Amino acid sequence: MPTIVAGVLGQTSMLDAARRLALNGPASLPRGVPVETVGSWSSLDRSEIEELRSAGLVIEEYTTKYFSAQPLGRPLSIAVFGAPGSGKSFAVKQIISHALSGAARILEFNLSQFDDASELTAAFHQIRDAVLEQRLPLVFWDEFDTPLNERRLGWLRHFLAPMQDGKFREGEAFRPLGPAIFIFAGGTASSFNEFAAVRDAEAEVVAKKPDFISRLRGYVDVLGPNPKSPQDDAVVLRRALLLRSLLLRKAPQIVSDSDPGPALRIDPGLLRAFLLASRYKHGARSMEALIEMSALSGRMQYEQASLPAPHLLDLHVDAAEFLALATRAENVDTIRG
Repeated sequence: MPTIVAGVLGQTSMLDAARRLALNGPASLPRGVPVETVGSWSSLDRSEIEELRSAGLVIEEYTTKYFSAQPLGRPLSIAVFGAPGSGKSFAVKQIISHALSGAARILEFNLSQFDDASELTAAFHQIRDAVLEQRLPLVFWDEFDTPLNERRLGWLRHFLAPMQDGKFREGEAFRPLGPAIFIFAGGTASSFNEFAAVRDAEAEVVAKKPDFISRLRGYVDVLGPNPKSPQDDAVVLRRALLLRSLLLRKAPQIVSDSDPGPALRIDPGLLRAFLLASRYKHGARSMEALIEMSALSGRMQYEQASLPAPHLLDLHVDAAEFLALATRAENVDTIRG
């Protein structure tokens, strides 16, 4: 758990703090707990905050030059890592949307769905089209670290010229791309250190991994709602932030005005289940799916009766465990902030 959070909370349990955080937001936490909020994204992990701030500053510098019509010879390249479903793309989109105020054209390409490197040409032309429309392309290259034609890290060498020179190859010619922000989202590595670690030095040189890393201008490791280790007690705080963000966006009718912040109206047992489920099978996507599958239209409170059937719950959590947590008897006063 982050030492600074544990120290500030003192005798307050991590779980009780998470409950209050989900119900009333970051303002309910004691002073000194680091919380960073950009748009609909929030974090209280120091390393995650520092990495996102650093990436945000690099992006802000690049976009400032773009809006002031300074020449930008190549795209800005940032890598983002995290376990599947950790919310990598969402976190970066919130930061860039804040910096660009709607001036970006978002393009997403999942390289695991490409059969051949030649398919990149069409993607690069879409980027050029956005530039011609005077929109700054925000390009997500999802699962960039997946194999190409059974070659580990086979995609990396195809990005070296665009990253370094702002050009891509079409036949025998090299064509200019123009300004863009490249976000490389890892599909096999859950952190930058895992991606950068040397496993087969000779093969990685052939794959151009060192050259690829040298062209990055920042990276972010996004933690997500599953524990990063058995000692990760602060996972309940991350879940509280994510749950609150999702419900504020997807079910605003269950939010009431309250002090110290807008309060969620959610069954205490259901809140406990969201916070204490042992694992979300597909990370943040599973938490989002549970909310989307719940019968919340016209409801003013999120009740256990709103949950989908157990066999549907089981797609995203251990249904038996989740329902047991939701129905377990507990003092309601310790849950309601």
